[in-house]
Amino acid sequence: MSNKQKFLLLFAVGFMLGAILCTVITMILASHYENGGEIAFCAPSFVKQVGNASLALVIQAVVSGIYGGLVIGATVAYDIEKWSVLKSTAVHCVITLVLYYTTGFLLHWFAITDIVEILIMLGVFVVVYTSIWLINYIRYKSDIKKFNEELQKLKDKDK
Repeated sequence: MSNKQKFLLLFAVGFMLGAILCTVITMILASHYENGGEIAFCAPSFVKQVGNASLALVIQAVVSGIYGGLVIGATVAYDIEKWSVLKSTAVHCVITLVLYYTTGFLLHWFAITDIVEILIMLGVFVVVYTSIWLINYIRYKSDIKKFNEELQKLKDKDK
């Protein structure tokens, strides 16, 4: 499978996950912090800007879907053989961070004018991104170790 095909497949999966997860997270946070406990599927300030709750939800689903698709699709950076893990991680992290803030500002997850909120969200991003990266790194390292052990068994068997 080419990187382009893999990107498109990952984008489709990421689009669905992004649309669902971002809406659920926004619903939980907006309902708890912004809407006095009433269920809100979007940030109330975003609904107010759009002028219609249903349209706001559709826009949020599409924007967060694109966000999820691009973030997960951008993992093809790790498949570029010429790149080190550091370069792949840096490229993916920058793409993810730019998309995170763009999506967050568009959907009113945080205010573009509130530097404290922006820094808090940066902290959240760093913790979440680093945690996901470490989990994947440990998992792949374990997979490689198992693969090498199996390869060694095959070599020993052939002797």
